[in-house]
Amino acid sequence: MSERKYHNEFVDYVTDLLDQFATIAVRPMFGGFGIYKNGLMFALIADNELYFKADENAAQFFETYGSTPFTYDNGKKLVKMSYWKVVPDVFDNQEMIKIWIDIAYNVAVKNKQKTKPPRAKA
Repeated sequence: MSERKYHNEFVDYVTDLLDQFATIAVRPMFGGFGIYKNGLMFALIADNELYFKADENAAQFFETYGSTPFTYDNGKKLVKMSYWKVVPDVFDNQEMIKIWIDIAYNVAVKNKQKTKPPRAKA
């Protein structure tokens, strides 16, 4: 069960929902929240919306449900991130939210394997 540190109803709702399927940690970041499983960020909350991490294949899958990517304006241009919005139909379907969690976590694992620096020799 995740620890409740934040007084935000949506964050609490998401934490309760995701806790049914995985032990998660929630940390504040850049005005939103990062959601972690086994130390890997696989989701984020921004503006009271939940987004799951995606690669190209996951993005295509999420898009079939009407999902859109997380974007922000950096002052010069609109930046599209590799996180996709969880749509209401998915929130309301226990089986589907579990599938989305698994997909997002697997993307996070794959990305970590790609970017993991070599261990320093002692």
